[in-house]
Amino acid sequence: SSFFIRKKEDFKNWVNMMYQLLYEASGGKNADYPIASFEERVCKVRYDINKLRNYYYHDPDTAGYPEREKGRVKNIFVDYLKRSEPENMLEYRELHLKILNRITSWLLNIINVQIEKRNSSWTKNKQE
Repeated sequence: SSFFIRKKEDFKNWVNMMYQLLYEASGGKNADYPIASFEERVCKVRYDINKLRNYYYHDPDTAGYPEREKGRVKNIFVDYLKRSEPENMLEYRELHLKILNRITSWLLNIINVQIEKRNSSWTKNKQE
């Protein structure tokens, strides 16, 4: 496995690593804001990684894979690439970099929310 995307399999492995690190380790479906929120667009990348991981590790061509989930993954590809699926190595690299960019924004949001909470707690305690 490589952090440099050379083929679809590299991207698939990277998605699995990001899933374990950013989705499972942060509480999975039970995580709260600022880690998870359906209302905050910046948190969407976490759900995108979850959907992509499920797509790549649960055969979407089987009868049991819901059409709704296939549509959601297609929407993820359109959101990042403006196409329904990556078609070549360069598009997988582009997708990888765009997801990394959104992960960075998401992590910065978590930091900023925590700083705001700390500052507001500090101000409140100072006033008392």
